[in-house]
Amino acid sequence: MSRASKSRMQENNLTILLSSQEKEAVVEFLGRRCVTLATAVVQLWMALPHSPCQWSLQHTGTVCFVKDNPRQSYFICRFNIKIPLFTLLQYALCVDCHFKLCNQHWLC
Repeated sequence: MSRASKSRMQENNLTILLSSQEKEAVVEFLGRRCVTLATAVVQLWMALPHSPCQWSLQHTGTVCFVKDNPRQSYFICRFNIKIPLFTLLQYALCVDCHFKLCNQHWLC
C-alpha cells in the first residue's frame, strides 16, 4: 500500500440531527487525528439505586464511535455540546473492528 493511500483522510460521519455549529464542536473536540465513524443524539435514562422503579434522565447529548488513528484503536465517547464535557464510555473496543451499515439507522 502506498504512503499516499495510507495518509488519505477519512471523513467524520456526523448525524443530520446536529446543527452545523454542533457538528463543528464535535469535530474540534475530537481533534485532527481522530475520526467519528458514527454519531448519534442520545438521552441516557437510568434507574438509580435510591429509586430503582423510576427512570431518571441523566444525560442528553451525542455519542460517537471514534477511530483513534495515533493509537490504532476505537472508542465510544459521550459529549455534551452545550457544556463541553467529554466522558469516555469504552476505550480500545477491539484491534480489528469491522462494521457495516445494515440500513439508514443501524450498524451490523
